[in-house]
Amino acid sequence: MNLLRNSLALKLLLSFIVSSLLALGLVAFFVYSSTAKAFDDLVYEEERNNYITSALAHYERHNSWQQIAESIPPPLGPNNLGPFLDKLPSALNNLPNEILNSPTLTTNPPPRNFTPPPPPPNPFILTNAEGMILLGSGFEYPRGSFLSAETLAKGIPLEFEGVIVGKVLATGLKPDLDAQERAYLRSVNSALWRSALLAFICALALGWLFVRNLMQPLKELTQATLNLSQAKNEAVLVPIRSQDELGRLASSFNQMSQDLTRSQNLRKQMTADIAHELRSPLTVMLGYLEALKDGVLKATPERMKTLYSEGKQLEHLIDDLRTLSLADVGALKLNLKEQSLSDLLLDVFNSFSHLAKQKNISLKQDIQNLKPILFDQERLKQVLVNLLNNALEHTPEGGNINLIAYPQGNNIMIQVQDTGKGIAQEHLPFIFERFYRSDSTRSGKGSGLGLAIAKSIIEAHGGSLSAHSQEGMGTVIQVEFLSTRPKYTQVN
Repeated sequence: MNLLRNSLALKLLLSFIVSSLLALGLVAFFVYSSTAKAFDDLVYEEERNNYITSALAHYERHNSWQQIAESIPPPLGPNNLGPFLDKLPSALNNLPNEILNSPTLTTNPPPRNFTPPPPPPNPFILTNAEGMILLGSGFEYPRGSFLSAETLAKGIPLEFEGVIVGKVLATGLKPDLDAQERAYLRSVNSALWRSALLAFICALALGWLFVRNLMQPLKELTQATLNLSQAKNEAVLVPIRSQDELGRLASSFNQMSQDLTRSQNLRKQMTADIAHELRSPLTVMLGYLEALKDGVLKATPERMKTLYSEGKQLEHLIDDLRTLSLADVGALKLNLKEQSLSDLLLDVFNSFSHLAKQKNISLKQDIQNLKPILFDQERLKQVLVNLLNNALEHTPEGGNINLIAYPQGNNIMIQVQDTGKGIAQEHLPFIFERFYRSDSTRSGKGSGLGLAIAKSIIEAHGGSLSAHSQEGMGTVIQVEFLSTRPKYTQVN
């Protein structure tokens, strides 16, 4: 019982065995039943035809129904003793006197006028044209009795020279099968059950192969799941053996394992990056403070400004981390108001025009008239400022930056296009990760959280943020505001 409880393979195999036995048993039963019924119907029809043929042949010979009982023996019926019982009286009358007077028979001698009981029920009865029973069947249809007109109307008419001379009626009983017919049914039954047994053995073998092939990927997944908890820096993968549900499950597991490994590595890297980001300003601040405390340096406005700048950098990093943590738990509050997005885009564009001119970068806009929507002006301005800052930082002198906004159906599309050096394809999927940096990413020289925060803010508004880039051809950062309401509806 414990083995059955703990083994999925055994459960599946037993289920397969039970279902196979049930299916084969039902098929064998119904096939045998239908075969036996069809054979019984065939025998019944043949007996009925023989009965009718014999009756008509007698009438043609004698031109009457006289001596019909001696001419046509009753059809084979259940325990048909009709012929024996019909001859029993004359046989008893012809016994020698010494036998009839024997001590055995003198105790209860049979009467000379002995009347045998009616013959046992037979499948058919024969009547004359008036409905009198010539050949009966048991107590229900005794010989010499008359049938009602309603019952007689159900019979098969017997015609001789165009005149109905009698009728044959069915009593509802089935003819008995002879030895050859019973042997045929037994052979059919035996062949049927042998075929069912062979089919069950084949089904059992196929079921075992099926269960084995089914359990193999499940065992691999189970082992991989156990190994996943012990894996450190590498993803645990399982082979994909098919394209069915198990194959998709294995593919999903591999994707989950890769994502989990990448998340763990990013978490470790993020911890190191946070420590690094905190250490740099703290080192500068502590160095200045220690020197000021020891009197090595004097407090000057320039040194105080440096300390203040480093403190603001720490404050900015902490605020960014807090914003991301709120977004992670769905608690990022938005001050949503229905207002013009076009006005906000133009304000941000104008604020960057002078800086772009100083860097000899052409900054252009194509902002169409957009319908008012719900958004947090301060949060969305933070996103746009971050995107334009990154574009200016990675666009060389003489390059172009375009700020584009247009409606698309019920949605609004915003694009920041630049002609910078672009982003390598191996880095493109990860530029919105926290603290992810490379020489060609859009993270800039800041904390490395700008794009991650921008993505969180856009998603909090119910939109999406994506990047398209090609090395040497520039980058397009696209914001799409969906027609749905913002994901987070908390309002300050």
